[in-house]
Amino acid sequence: MNTGIAQAGAKILLFDHMLADYGPETKDVREQLRQIVESSIERVWPEEKGKTGGLRAAESLDDAGKLYKAKLRELVPTNDFQKSRLAQALQISDDVLQTRLLLTERQQTNLPATFIVVLVFWLTGLFISFGLFAPPNGMVLAVLLICALSVSSAIFLILEMNRPLDGFIKASNAPLRKAVELIGK
Repeated sequence: MNTGIAQAGAKILLFDHMLADYGPETKDVREQLRQIVESSIERVWPEEKGKTGGLRAAESLDDAGKLYKAKLRELVPTNDFQKSRLAQALQISDDVLQTRLLLTERQQTNLPATFIVVLVFWLTGLFISFGLFAPPNGMVLAVLLICALSVSSAIFLILEMNRPLDGFIKASNAPLRKAVELIGK
């Protein structure tokens, strides 16, 4: 997920450079690009507590992409250089959309509930057997507690890493924030 976000940030900057090379008539499109990326960051990684971000917010970004693509198609190149820059910008725009769709699709693959249930059942059986066959003393209880905490932490991490845009551990938005800083410069 982090790699995909970094790629999207790099493609957005490349897109901005293509538009800058095209000429000053793309200033509105570049400013709109900055606003779209800023609003995307705020939707996916909201700073306010209680706002829902993550996957559901990422899926609602289609209208913004259509809007600036329409503005790109309104541009009328006057020479071959502008034609090539516009074609490259449209291609990069499609690449950014493809990256976003791939990230969204990856986010939708959840761990099967059966896997988690079987894993918990198996671990419970292991710990019950350890408890039955170990002599009852403080050291055994301490070791079983530490093992139970480490296994439950591992299950927590598995569940958290399965949803990189939601929860406590989130994918970084730093590449996109850096892209926002550099757009238009």
